[in-house]
Amino acid sequence: MNHSYEITNTIPLSRFFYPDREKTIMYLNALVKVADQMNKEDLLSALRAAADQVAPKGESVHHTFSHYNPTFTVRNDDEFHAAMFFARRGDLIHIAGDVVIDLSDILRPGKLESLVQENRIPFDFVIPEGVVVYGDRGIGGCKGAILKCPSYIQSILTLSTDARLTGLSIQGPDGPGAFCGTQEQQSSGIRIIGDDAGVDNCEIAGFGNVAIMVENCPSAYVTDCYIHDISGIDCGYGLKAENSQVRYIRNTFYRVNHPVFSSEGIHEEENKIFEPTFDPEGNKILDSLPLERLEILSGCYYNDRDDKAYCMLYDLLEKASDMPLQELKAAVSDVIDEIGNYVNYYRFKNSTGIHVTVDGVRYGAKDDENPIGGGMHYSRIITEGNVTVTTALELKAAIENAKEGDIIYIPDDVIIDLSNPQDESRIEIDVNTPVTIASNRGFIRPDGTVCVGGIIRSNLPYVSSVIRFNAPGIRMTGLIFKGPDPARHLRLWDRCFRGKCSGRGGQPGHKFLNKAAPSHGLDIRADDCEVDNCELCGWTSAAVGIGAPRNKPPIRNIRLHHNFVHHNQINALGYGFCHGRAYTNIYCNLFNYNRHSIAGGGQPESGYVAHDNVEMGESIGHYFDMHGGGDRRDGTNIAGDRIEMFHNSFLGTWLPYVVRGEP
Repeated sequence: MNHSYEITNTIPLSRFFYPDREKTIMYLNALVKVADQMNKEDLLSALRAAADQVAPKGESVHHTFSHYNPTFTVRNDDEFHAAMFFARRGDLIHIAGDVVIDLSDILRPGKLESLVQENRIPFDFVIPEGVVVYGDRGIGGCKGAILKCPSYIQSILTLSTDARLTGLSIQGPDGPGAFCGTQEQQSSGIRIIGDDAGVDNCEIAGFGNVAIMVENCPSAYVTDCYIHDISGIDCGYGLKAENSQVRYIRNTFYRVNHPVFSSEGIHEEENKIFEPTFDPEGNKILDSLPLERLEILSGCYYNDRDDKAYCMLYDLLEKASDMPLQELKAAVSDVIDEIGNYVNYYRFKNSTGIHVTVDGVRYGAKDDENPIGGGMHYSRIITEGNVTVTTALELKAAIENAKEGDIIYIPDDVIIDLSNPQDESRIEIDVNTPVTIASNRGFIRPDGTVCVGGIIRSNLPYVSSVIRFNAPGIRMTGLIFKGPDPARHLRLWDRCFRGKCSGRGGQPGHKFLNKAAPSHGLDIRADDCEVDNCELCGWTSAAVGIGAPRNKPPIRNIRLHHNFVHHNQINALGYGFCHGRAYTNIYCNLFNYNRHSIAGGGQPESGYVAHDNVEMGESIGHYFDMHGGGDRRDGTNIAGDRIEMFHNSFLGTWLPYVVRGEP
């Protein structure tokens, strides 16, 4: 250790923001629309107030930070894994600068020894005795490197005796929209299980259950941390201590249900609840603006690029006073796109449009009487049913006891979680009767607010599908159907396939990838089924699979339309709609952040028609595809019976489609 020094920063010195994104977007969008009628001073005041909705400012606090000569310097998960393995007492592991390390690519599949075992062998990152893991949070304005896990985790890091974690940002998966889960469905952050171990000068956020858990420690410490957005239903603890003595000093809390929970052994000094301060004049201007919700309706947002949107916003605030008005409006529009993950959609829509007409012929997507992606002004919204359900068991019972034609309704303020990740159990639902499972996505209430729809979700990564349509005529409409993992897992793909000749088939890479339990949402196995006006996201394998069971004729007349399908994107899989032996109409959907939004196995007796869909632009591969016989290794070159694509808009740079054979 070379020297120590004091750092003064303004809370929040943060890399994670959990604002009301819709409200922030509406404020910024309204400012763009009225900017021409505002004087520059009022515009800047309102812009600062809108930024405060994202990350409000508070009073200054002090952190103590130490500078070291590191034993290991790490920049990715492999280097971190190796450093933790080789480190011994007295070693220093430095995670430099503002790098982002997703630990789930190692935590999810478990140990490599899992390849020769039937079951996955869990792996935990444990900081060894007497080892320091540190980052640069607070040095020269650095916010610290990020260690994160985008899907459920029982603990992201464990500290042994005399271990120290300092100067880093630790992010869990329980962001906006996930906070209403119970303790069994929420993640935990850091465990301290060794004497004289501790955490200082860290930001910890997004763990619905508990940020820091201390177990059976006669002496531990948590000091100078910023702990926020820890908000599960019957949990949400900043610090939870069991049979332990903990020094808990100079920590700051914001949106934490219970800053401290312990029956004994907590020594507290100078901890504070963060109370944000707002510019009253700026907020007065914001409150006078005509707010309109943007047409893309979402109840699930993800931080794909971490804090980029908010860095853009604060950078804009520093430069705004010297910017010409039109340049300022364009910059605010770019911030809106980044906050909402809209990528290129509004950039095209507000300039050239998402379709063009040349010599009287239209090219690109156009809505019918209903908006592309569904939502507001969709004409077939259902607002009540024969049976109303609010829990997983009620949903399962209603489906099992349903009569043909019943509507099973989930209110828009309800989240039904089909999983318990703590004990790795879940409820699977087979729908064997022609019914409608519905909520009211897009319904406009009398006060002008818009319903995003009730939620069916699973927080447990699991290979088989959660819901299966086994009878003709089943419909799912107006719901959010949310999976456990929105991430791409590029490092996991490298670990599974890099250096292999093709990355296909039953190679060891696929076996190890399956240990990470790629998740699958809905399976459609019968004719005349429909999914419309839904938000489908977070399923690493596929949001919706369509295909007849083995030894059955192909299914027909499947309709997938007016949905918002996004963040289904693990590398090697990652499909919005995954197509087997079936004939499907796919139209008027919004797609984004899928590896392939439409994928087909290309078997004989299969095909799809895709029209008037919009790819918003973000992907890690071509947007639509159909496999051929070479992929199936069946000795043919068949890529389905028929593929028809027309009037689709592709707003990104990947190939629009790849057909790997001949229909």
